[in-house]
Order: sequence, then structure tokens, then C-alpha cells
Amino acid sequence: LWVEFGPDGRVAVCGHPEIEVALVEFGRALDEPRYVELARLFVERRGRGLLAPIEYGQEYFQDDVPVREAEVLRGHAVRALYLAAGALDVAVETGDDELADAVRRQWEATVARRTYVTGGMGSHHQDEAYGADFELPPDRAYSETCAGIASNMLSWRLLLQDGDPRYADLIERTLFNNVMASPREDGRAFFYTNTLHQRTDGVAPDEDELNARALSSLRAPWFEVSCCPTNVARTLASVESTFATKTPAGLQVHQYGEFDVDTTLSDGTPIALSVRSDYPYDGAVRITWRDDTRREVDLDLRIPSWAGSARIEAPGQAPSVREGRSTTVRGRFAAGDVVTVDLPMQARWSLPDPRIDAVRGQT
Repeated sequence: LWVEFGPDGRVAVCGHPEIEVALVEFGRALDEPRYVELARLFVERRGRGLLAPIEYGQEYFQDDVPVREAEVLRGHAVRALYLAAGALDVAVETGDDELADAVRRQWEATVARRTYVTGGMGSHHQDEAYGADFELPPDRAYSETCAGIASNMLSWRLLLQDGDPRYADLIERTLFNNVMASPREDGRAFFYTNTLHQRTDGVAPDEDELNARALSSLRAPWFEVSCCPTNVARTLASVESTFATKTPAGLQVHQYGEFDVDTTLSDGTPIALSVRSDYPYDGAVRITWRDDTRREVDLDLRIPSWAGSARIEAPGQAPSVREGRSTTVRGRFAAGDVVTVDLPMQARWSLPDPRIDAVRGQT
């Protein structure tokens, strides 16, 4: 790849971004900067009309506007999200704040104007693409499963960069309502697309044949394009790795569920705790320390943007809580200490933006 497409090779890009993410990870693993540089070249070449035009236009490939100049994600949704994730990886590895700011700007605009209430992205079936701003019809939602996974890949990278709980909020919303909506309970059939409003009875898929994308309105065991089922398997196998991160000061808990954390901070401080909950079926979360921290540490707990009456209790303290923010519980914790989080799980009304004409006046 370096010889063929590097600085002395062909000036070209792939029709489907994703190799950028792989190259950066490969470069990190090998401590080999040329692979990061190749990823950077692919990102910088994008948006300069290098790909042959097709009926959907250059926007389909994100080859219409350079990444740094784009204001919103557009074109084929999965391609756009993979490219943004790769661009952010490049920005982090090379210290390119301008590129990171461009990706963040695109994320903010896309979430505000081109994202379904489920976190799903993509409203065009024909080209599996984003629509225009506020073009979000529920009965024509494409919301490809792979787009939900790619969205979480991008949000996770943004979360790692600055710890803003907005990114963890979108990961949660997309994981529960888009990604996890795809597999059947037995894990043997999947939605390729995830509509929000099905007007007719489902059409049973063929159990012994490849099924066309988006044609079956019930989960199918396999498709003529196999990206979504395999992507779901990969995501579910690694999802716990996105639940918490460490900082020099302590631990950040981004998602709730049932998991254990065993790690060591940069100064050798041990962090060992267990998180137990039936979330999202129950909002009660119990965090138990399994080892002494030996010094004061911060336990940052994300309060979802919808959790207005959330409560946190910790040994000797009851911290103030604000939805959409992280609450820090600071202390020198001993084995057996318990911190509890109580999130309100009652159903609530959600009103759409009136600029989304397809759902104007609905709840």
C-alpha cells in the first residue's frame, strides 16, 4: 500500500472509506509512522474529484468537498462516518487540531439536523445516504445498522479526545435503539435497515437464500451484502471496552450495565470496581469498590441528557447532579465502598423539531 499509494505512488482514494481507520491502528500497533502518513494522505485526497462520477454524484463518495471544508456529513452514510472516524484518528496521531475541529463540527451539525430520534442515520434507500437537513421521514428511514455502528465508532473517538458526555449519550441512544434493534433474540436474523414506522405487515424472508437489502420488512438470516450481521457480531464482542475510560485523576464511567473494571492509573494507583445493574430495564446502578485506592481519585459518572431527576449517593456525600453532564465523586475509596446511581426510567414525551415536516405535530 505504501509503495502503491504513498507520496511517490498513485494519487488515488478508495471508493469506500475505512482503510484510514485500519492504517492508523496498524501504525499504532507497529509504531510505524508511515502508515499513519498514508492514512493522512487518503484523508487529504478525499473531496478532490479523484473518483469517477456516478449517478448519485461525487457526494456519495464524500469526494465533492475536502474533509477540512465540509460542514456536515453527507452522501452514503456508512462511508461518511468511516471517513470521519479515520480523519479524527489521523488528527489525534498528528496533532492536527484543525482537522479534529472540522470533524467535531460535522458531528454536531449531523446530530442536530440529520439524525433520527433513535440515533439512526441515513434517510435515502436508493443510495443509502443522508438526506437534506431535517429530511427524516420515519416510514422511509434507512438507518442502516452499519451506519449506527459507524456513528458509535466516530462518537467513541470524539469521547476519547475530550470526554464530553454528549458523545456517550449518542452512543447509548444509537446502541439501544438502532444497533441492538437489528439482531433477533436468538442472534440468527438481522435487520439491515431499521425503519421507525412500518405501514404494512412484514414479509417473511427466505431462510435458505440470500435476501436483498431493505426489501424484507422482517429480520433475515443473511443478505447479498453481509456487512451488517458481521458488524453486529464485532460490535457486541467489544462493546464493554467503551463503558469506561481512565484519566490521570481516576475513572470515567460512560455507560451503565454489568461489568468489572481492573486497571492502574499512571502513578500506580489501583482501580478495581464492579458495576451491577439491570439497566436499561431498571435505573438503579450499584458501583462497588473491590480494592483501596490509596489516594483520592475521581469517579466521573455520566448523567444522561434525559435523566433530569437522577440521584447519586456515595460514602459521606450526595453530589449535585445535572442531566447531560458528568458528576464527579471524589474520595479515597476503600474496598467495600458503594456508590449508587439512580436514573429515572419512566416513559416521557419527546417532541420533534418542527422543521422535520414528516413528523411535525407528532409526539
